[in-house]
Amino acid sequence: MIDLEVLTRIPRLLEDVTQMLQKIKQQEDEILGTAEAARLLRIGTAELLDLARAGRVPHLRLGNGYKFSRLQLLETFRNQALENVLDDDAA
Repeated sequence: MIDLEVLTRIPRLLEDVTQMLQKIKQQEDEILGTAEAARLLRIGTAELLDLARAGRVPHLRLGNGYKFSRLQLLETFRNQALENVLDDDAA
């Protein structure tokens, strides 16, 4: 069961991410390494790499490393958050 307090914070979170996306779209995209991308999403690098390997976050594999687009990561996060809200509303 989802905590009501968590649900009440979702619209604000989506608004914040949308504002961040608008600012980023006005700037050029930035290519991030694994540690930078993990910091952006506030998750661990191992979790980010698991998500990349599972195809759940956009990335480019270069040699032994991964590169991430800041804009694509934020858009993916926003889209997934919106999907989760819609799924919760349907349940």
